[in-house]
Amino acid sequence: MRCIKDITMTSELEVKSAKTVKKLTVGDYVKVLEPGKCDDQGMMRVRCEAVSDLVEGWVSLKGSSGTSFLERCFKPFLCCREELLLQADFETGSTEVRKLRPGQVVEVLEGPRREAATECLRVRGRAVKDGKTGFIALKDVSGDILEPIKVLVCRLSTALTTGLDVSSSKTVRKVEAGEVFEALEEAQEDEKRKLSRVKVRTYRDDKEGWVTLKGNSGTCFVESSDQHHIVKKTVPLESGFRSGSAPVRLLEEREVFELLEEPKTEKKEGDQRMRGRASASEGWFTLSKFLTPWSPRYRCIRSIELTSSLSPSSDVVRKLGSGEMVEALELPTEDDSSGLVRVRVRGEQDNSLGYVTLRDQGHVYLEALAPEKPAER
Repeated sequence: MRCIKDITMTSELEVKSAKTVKKLTVGDYVKVLEPGKCDDQGMMRVRCEAVSDLVEGWVSLKGSSGTSFLERCFKPFLCCREELLLQADFETGSTEVRKLRPGQVVEVLEGPRREAATECLRVRGRAVKDGKTGFIALKDVSGDILEPIKVLVCRLSTALTTGLDVSSSKTVRKVEAGEVFEALEEAQEDEKRKLSRVKVRTYRDDKEGWVTLKGNSGTCFVESSDQHHIVKKTVPLESGFRSGSAPVRLLEEREVFELLEEPKTEKKEGDQRMRGRASASEGWFTLSKFLTPWSPRYRCIRSIELTSSLSPSSDVVRKLGSGEMVEALELPTEDDSSGLVRVRVRGEQDNSLGYVTLRDQGHVYLEALAPEKPAER
């Protein structure tokens, strides 16, 4: 059953002598554990288990004025619109159980329950590779994302040359302010011209050569920086401070990233987690906009073959036409040989039975209708 008006769950059948166990809010699901009973006030009450946290107690079906608190509904299932990760435990970073493909369905066993709020350090910076700026997290569940490195940074435009001696060297190219280098040797002094020079490799295009650290009048052309870091793993560079902001691009492993500001703390609400079952596997997953309520009725939106068995290459029973309605007889499953998500169905038009592909890489063939109330059909 589903809660349609906020109601208190109590420890006993009789409300007067019972303690409050929890409050059910609109949209909460409960599993009825035994037939309803009337209390001493003549109100019909049921003993049930809240799906969100598996707490048990008694709930009134209707109030004294006839207001309904619970309504009958089908067991909740969710359909994956994107790949879904099932994990072993409630915590987001727990071990992977398996991944579900788009089109597969997960049976809800528990939840949603929200994880504790977290604090995350975010920092604004610039990718040395292409100058793109944005925000990244400094840590994730596996540890630090950035690793400090020693680099040299061009402060005033100068030349990258082939040798220590400027007069006898050829120019490799001009280097601009803001370019970053890896020092390949210790700095050396050009006593003749009173210059401090160092051999480097550019991060922009891997060119090697010599640059001037300080000129003969003390002008600083290149200096060391403690604001540059190596990216230890692929991470999204995002346009805004808040996690999940519009993506700029992915920073790849071993890229160099320059910090432009001091890190700041983002207070982040915990994810809503649910426990579910799919294809004999159980696990926890994060509730998202890519999960939608599922019902076993599908509408064909693109003509597709109905075949005799799970394999898409099996005998064709007939073709389903656009607009046809079918009923799923089992939950969708992945065909190992083809990697396609398939489902066994009954055609409502002629009761024909067979298997059909829900989607492939280019097209969606069947779409699930919104769940109905039990009394609607």
